[in-house]
Order: sequence, then C-alpha cells, then structure tokens
Amino acid sequence: MHDNLHQFWRRSEGIWFSKLVNVTVRLLPQTELLAISQKHLLEQPEFGVRMSWEYNTKQQSGQMFWCVDTAYPGLIFADRSMLENIPQIFDYQMLSDRHLVITADKYSETFLLDSDRRRLRELRVEGKLIRRLWENKFGD
Repeated sequence: MHDNLHQFWRRSEGIWFSKLVNVTVRLLPQTELLAISQKHLLEQPEFGVRMSWEYNTKQQSGQMFWCVDTAYPGLIFADRSMLENIPQIFDYQMLSDRHLVITADKYSETFLLDSDRRRLRELRVEGKLIRRLWENKFGD
C-alpha cells in the first residue's frame, strides 16, 4: 500500500547534516512500530520511521516516531505534532519516487532527494516558505 513511501525512507536512512541541524532517520523495529500503532489504535501497521534531530546553532534536540497502516492510504500516524507532544495524523503525497510532501493543518514539509546523498527540505506555513535547507548524508 505504502510501497513508494517505504522505498523513499529506506533510501533516506542514515544521518543527514547541514549547518543548522543533524537529522537521523531510521526505520522502526517491530516493538517500536507496535507501540506507535497502539497509540492510534491501528490494526495493520506496515512500517514506521524514527526521526531524531539535534540543532547545531542552539541547545535543542528532539525526536518523532511515526507509522503508516494498510487501511489508511495517504496518512502518517505520529507520536507527536509539529509543535506539541501529542499524537497527530499527517497527510502525505508522493509526487515522485524522490519527492515527498507531508502536511498537517497549516504546515507543509517537502523532502526532495537530489541523490541518495543529498536532499532538500522545505518547511512552509500557510504556503509561505519558512525554511529551505540542503542536507548531505553522512558516509555509510
């Protein structure tokens, strides 16, 4: 059901770095996948992702866990929202095998894989570009 999204995140696994932030992307092991799916009462979780980040310009870090479920195409079930530590559901759209857009309320985040080692991330609020960030993947 979510094959293109799964392939996108498999290609994205690893550590991405920029001047602003370091982001680690990992697919969830089964135990963590079940934990997040239980928060949303999901019955057919396919896979999940853990994203953690650490800013280089300030003392701030965080993480987010999310998963997708066979019964809900186009939706991502997260353990937290963009701003609060409460569960949230995001919409997603794969524009191509390298181009992902995730939205929730007035927020939109775009991921564009330029290659398996370089990507562009853009954050928009109500359509207005807030941040554009090129990230490079740390060597495997």
